[in-house]
Amino acid sequence: MGEAGMVETPSPCQAPVVVSHTRGRYTASATWQTYIQESHLNLWGSAKNSIEFVLTHPNGWEGPQQQQIRQAMRLADLIPFKGGDFHVHLLTEGEASLHFCVVNVIASDAFSSPIAMSPFPVEEEVQSGSQGVVIIDAGGGTIDLSAYSMQLSSTSLEEIAPAECCLQGSVFVTRRAHDLLKSKLSGSDYSSPEMIAQMTNIFDKTTKLRFRRPDESSYIKFGTTRDKDPRYDIRSGQLKLSGQHIAGLFEPSVKAIIEAFEQQRRVASTPVNVSGSFLVYRQTMTMM
Repeated sequence: MGEAGMVETPSPCQAPVVVSHTRGRYTASATWQTYIQESHLNLWGSAKNSIEFVLTHPNGWEGPQQQQIRQAMRLADLIPFKGGDFHVHLLTEGEASLHFCVVNVIASDAFSSPIAMSPFPVEEEVQSGSQGVVIIDAGGGTIDLSAYSMQLSSTSLEEIAPAECCLQGSVFVTRRAHDLLKSKLSGSDYSSPEMIAQMTNIFDKTTKLRFRRPDESSYIKFGTTRDKDPRYDIRSGQLKLSGQHIAGLFEPSVKAIIEAFEQQRRVASTPVNVSGSFLVYRQTMTMM
């Protein structure tokens, strides 16, 4: 499969269909179809023509990428080639995150109390009775931001700025960590590509998730007590990294979020006070 967006034709054995893009991958699989057919013999035949598929994609994906998603569904035999598009409903990850927040927080009593105001000055020309809400979807490949105006009286929301999509997701933090390790360990006994890849993988699964403060050191535990080289901050099988170095790995992503946020404020169709933001990642959500 090429990297320019080509689609592989599935084999007769219902192999998964993969659409590859230059900036990410979208996978549709017919494996579950086989499971239904084997577990519930008559169910698939009666339901296959009435199934509605709801799929999400990054904010930046438009016509060409959406067409490739639909083509993948056809090739996986999930929808017919003629008329099947009506069964596929696409929405951006920002929209999906918004619905999640509406159901779980915004429409609940937890959001009825006043939101802590930002310490930054707010322009006076804000619309009475409304406030801004920003959804920040920090994903693996992209960071998607969506801005909405919310009427407090009716809990109705309106998009007030074009969605932003930044290529600064979690995977890019890990890539920068790989480059940092390669540079830091150059000339040591731990500089082989295999060792750097192993440490990068450990960083991705543990160190990156545990990082909290730039004034605290972080560690990558990769070996045994026999692995040591004080010249490279390696002791007892652990590589020590300064908190400032780890913070630097996140800095481009943080800056991208700030720039995207400011861009949405500049082009917002309705001047509102953005007083609430929601950081969404996978199935966890943190109110900021």
